[in-house]
Amino acid sequence: MYQIRRKKYFNLLNENSATILFSGSLVGLSADQNYDFCVCKNFFYLANLEQADSILVMVKTPTRNITKLFLKVADSHALMWDGDTISFEEASKLSEIPQEDIHNLDFFQRYLKTLISPSSFEVVLNTLYFDIDPHNLIRKRSKSGEFIDYLNNEYKGLIFKNCYEYIIRLRTIKDKEEVNKIQSAINLCKNALYDTIEKIK
Repeated sequence: MYQIRRKKYFNLLNENSATILFSGSLVGLSADQNYDFCVCKNFFYLANLEQADSILVMVKTPTRNITKLFLKVADSHALMWDGDTISFEEASKLSEIPQEDIHNLDFFQRYLKTLISPSSFEVVLNTLYFDIDPHNLIRKRSKSGEFIDYLNNEYKGLIFKNCYEYIIRLRTIKDKEEVNKIQSAINLCKNALYDTIEKIK
């Protein structure tokens, strides 16, 4: 299902472009506690993962589409405070991305430099898509907004486009599996209501 979703998304993009989607970051509640993590819905729609600090990269060239996933690997300190992170094997099953295309988050910057450097990659990427929610009035608070500012300072000549509407448009059309899950939820709710009414009587 997620491979099909990504294929539909690729069909909306310009060639020689890359999409960079962030899952989101943990938000601190106090010095030693975080709020419950809430994943970016557009990231989840294409990757089916709910882990903080994950990055999905989708590259479209004239000859092929490339999908890479970058995940945070917990060290002993993070493991104690935040719990274990998802394994590459499990992430591959959930996202339908081959395990060889899943990498440690530490490798992301190096891979990005390879994409943007004309001498390093197979084509010259001239467009980068980011997920910027137009309803978020303070763009710099988003991970995408911060990263665009960083790229503007580090690299010249890049074109930035917003893929938010593309993904939202895809999300409005429910696939068969989504419809089945919605129907199951409706049936469960209906049965619970009927049982409650019977007990009230």
